[in-house]
Amino acid sequence: MYFQPTFKLHHALATPSASLLTSSVHPEILWDMRFSPQHSILKATQTTIPDHVLRAYATTPPVAFLRITSGLFGSHTWNVDVHNSRGVTVRDVLAELYKSLRKRVEWAEWNGRGHSQQVYMADAFHKRIKLSADPTRERSKGVRRIDWMLQNTVFVGLQRSYEDPFTWTLVTKRNGR
Repeated sequence: MYFQPTFKLHHALATPSASLLTSSVHPEILWDMRFSPQHSILKATQTTIPDHVLRAYATTPPVAFLRITSGLFGSHTWNVDVHNSRGVTVRDVLAELYKSLRKRVEWAEWNGRGHSQQVYMADAFHKRIKLSADPTRERSKGVRRIDWMLQNTVFVGLQRSYEDPFTWTLVTKRNGR
């Protein structure tokens, strides 16, 4: 028999259970992942996320590694692996998610998509460029993984994966733009 350790996810990262039953999603962290997590806010206070929350361990007990997956990711190789030998924090999770979603989509990945999917991704790319503080610079960097997610860029939280004790599934919702 396989023993699967139990980890409790920090409430700021956890998917609100009510969101699984209704279309109304009220995450603890309000964050459009097209932008830096520095621009995210804590719903309860309507202010940027306090440092004590960012420094908190992502799980109890703390782990040195966790993996984030999503059906929206273009490939299983897009898993987001978060490492911290002292224990993964909320900040580590948000920063690694942002960093991973900013990686450029490879030419082979782009070509592996059908024409209609490419059109949707290009549209997401152009919308993101328009929102950028430096559109010229951002355009030169090309299509990013965040564009692959189309409009599903709002962080809702993480949900436990039961296949692997160190894996969590990213839950998102559509952005308003």
